[in-house]
Amino acid sequence: MKRFSYSLYILIVGVFMLSIVTCGSTDPRVELTSHIEKIVSILKQNHDDADKAATAVKAYVSDNLNEIKSLVGQIREMDSSADAGTKLDVRMVFVQTHLIDSIDKLEKDDPGLMNSSKVEEALEPLFEVFK
Repeated sequence: MKRFSYSLYILIVGVFMLSIVTCGSTDPRVELTSHIEKIVSILKQNHDDADKAATAVKAYVSDNLNEIKSLVGQIREMDSSADAGTKLDVRMVFVQTHLIDSIDKLEKDDPGLMNSSKVEEALEPLFEVFK
């Protein structure tokens, strides 16, 4: 598996692990997963031009990085305060499985995009959030 694809998988697994928390009235997991869906959508829309994809992803990550950091913080706080009866939201598992399938398809159909160091570099700040 390519390093870039592996990084995206780790990102989704990170969200998945953060998703094993109880739900509140507003769910930062849904918002965070929505950001990841948008990034995958940008990659799909620009699959034929890695430079264009990198520019679009970099702009999206730059515009939304503070909110993403905040969402991850909220999820970690929820996780640390969750009781022993935490539930896994099946809807989140479905969405995240779909994202992984989308990444697999991009890797198969557009290996140049998935091996692009520019795209990986554009996503690097996002990967840092999950460390």
